[in-house]
Amino acid sequence: MMFAIMISLLGIFALLQSMDVITQHNVKNQMRDEAVKIADVRLKSMREGPFVENIVYIPYSTVHNESGTRSYVVRKSMTALSVNSRELIVNVGWAYKNISSHHEVRSIKSR
Repeated sequence: MMFAIMISLLGIFALLQSMDVITQHNVKNQMRDEAVKIADVRLKSMREGPFVENIVYIPYSTVHNESGTRSYVVRKSMTALSVNSRELIVNVGWAYKNISSHHEVRSIKSR
């Protein structure tokens, strides 16, 4: 009888552990998806803005997701490729369980 209870408890603990792993993967995926959305919105706003003559580095800013529970660091920069074109770069960083990750998008803007 005691042996059957121990085996049942072991099975329950294994199920709980698998639920924890699944939850961690879902949170990581949600954070990555939010970072992609933030980067796309920031890049779109840079593309729609005026053409800047000089090379520009825009200091980082902190952005919170829609629910305000997670924060992301956004770095934007613009480098000259030629007289009439610029490379726009948006880098979004975040941390989860002391592991840093980032997503970067690039685009070219011409006159």
